[in-house]
Amino acid sequence: MIFGTILPFELKLPKKIPKEFNQFQPVFITDWDSHKEGKDIAIEIRATSEKEENNLSVHAQNFDMSILNSFKQDGDKLTLENKQDVYINTFYNDDHHTSNVSWINKDIFYSIEYSGMNLVEDEIKKTLLDLVIQIQ
Repeated sequence: MIFGTILPFELKLPKKIPKEFNQFQPVFITDWDSHKEGKDIAIEIRATSEKEENNLSVHAQNFDMSILNSFKQDGDKLTLENKQDVYINTFYNDDHHTSNVSWINKDIFYSIEYSGMNLVEDEIKKTLLDLVIQIQ
């Protein structure tokens, strides 16, 4: 996917996602401030598994970095080898599991979410961290 002509920032995406997922597809691209200026942009893309039970989403935006604070409150902080701080959050609802990892890099807020049924938390964290490292 090429978003370079649409976005006012470079969107970095993981090159290798778990093989159970289809390719990323855009969910939305929106200008939050003015639909004419094209400055405060948010984008979300999603890959679904063959069974469509599991989702892998990437959200990025170039404005309102304070959004990271909501992820910091309940998240576990990890510092990567490159000194990048990331915050991992995990939520459960019966057998549905959602984990996300969020961070800011070069004035871009990123959040990657992995959700689905009957997922193993340690495996999901490992996958999320691998995806983060790919787009550093």
